[in-house]
Amino acid sequence: MAFASRLWLAGGRAELHVWPGGFHGFDVVAPHAVLSRDAVAARAAWLRRQLDGPDTCGVGGSVVRTAPM
Repeated sequence: MAFASRLWLAGGRAELHVWPGGFHGFDVVAPHAVLSRDAVAARAAWLRRQLDGPDTCGVGGSVVRTAPM
């Protein structure tokens, strides 16, 4: 969270997702799990917004909690 906050403070673009139950690399270890598919889809959607240009993605970021903790 600190890294994303520093990016936002510097004017960078970032989204921070909290994936409860997800450990580092969970999407590679269990690529067919629902959590993994959701994480991959979220990354792809973010990248697509970035490539579409500044009119669609804005500056700054957001925090997304994907499930109750």
